[in-house]
Amino acid sequence: MKKSISSYFITVLGVGLFAIGLYFIKTIEDPQGLLRGLPYICVGLGCGIFGHGMGEIIVRNAKKNNPAASKQLEIEMKDERNLAIANRAKAKAYDMMVFVLGALITALAI
Repeated sequence: MKKSISSYFITVLGVGLFAIGLYFIKTIEDPQGLLRGLPYICVGLGCGIFGHGMGEIIVRNAKKNNPAASKQLEIEMKDERNLAIANRAKAKAYDMMVFVLGALITALAI
């Protein structure tokens, strides 16, 4: 599947999930079991998927309308300095999360 078609498909899928979630929220009067949370999960996933698809569509249109900015963005994404900075930031975030998650698990266990 081509990139342009998949972005539109993802966007439509997000809108569909959102609509299904809203429909279930409005029509089911006394939900039992799984149906208590399923509509809200559909709404949340629908919003996230829709946002991702629309973001891809907007970026593609911006790149198509301004080729100079597209080329500059591609150069910046492949620049070795930017990659090194991003990798260092990821490493610092991972090191911090080890301690944060350890403290969180300890707090929840207590």
